[in-house]
Amino acid sequence: MTACVLNPEGPILVPVDFSKHSEAALIFAMNIAELMERQVIVLHIVHEPASAPGYYRRESSDDSRTFDAIAAEMMEKFIEEAKETCPNIDFAKAETKFLDGIPSRRIVEYAKKIDAHMIVMGSHGHRGLKSVLIASKARKVMQYAPMPVTVVKADEMVQKLMKKEAK
Repeated sequence: MTACVLNPEGPILVPVDFSKHSEAALIFAMNIAELMERQVIVLHIVHEPASAPGYYRRESSDDSRTFDAIAAEMMEKFIEEAKETCPNIDFAKAETKFLDGIPSRRIVEYAKKIDAHMIVMGSHGHRGLKSVLIASKARKVMQYAPMPVTVVKADEMVQKLMKKEAK
């Protein structure tokens, strides 16, 4: 008899862009991973978007550093901020990974490569005409990923976390 489970051993993949939305997705994924006894891989696609030139230069004025080096520094800061938000979570258990390319495409390719059990992504929550005009990474990943994709909205997640911390 064959088990009807996608990949019972696969990790949870969390693509991040260092936003609060990504932080909420990472926190959600770390909680799920603890319950499911899964590894978490935090993935950042190094991609200088035409809509935000200088994205990887905002942290430093040192032009001699590569995008990868700057992204690694941004990842460290991102993880530290997540630790401040939820100090009870052991973020050291998460593995970080960097790839180059177009984000939605590379996320799906990497998820397939590692045979991820699921993908957890943050959403900026654009609605209406703006969501039609902006090609949502989460929407594209959901469309092409062969495994489940969970989309986490930061505002709701952060509010719930703050209420729990206050208790």
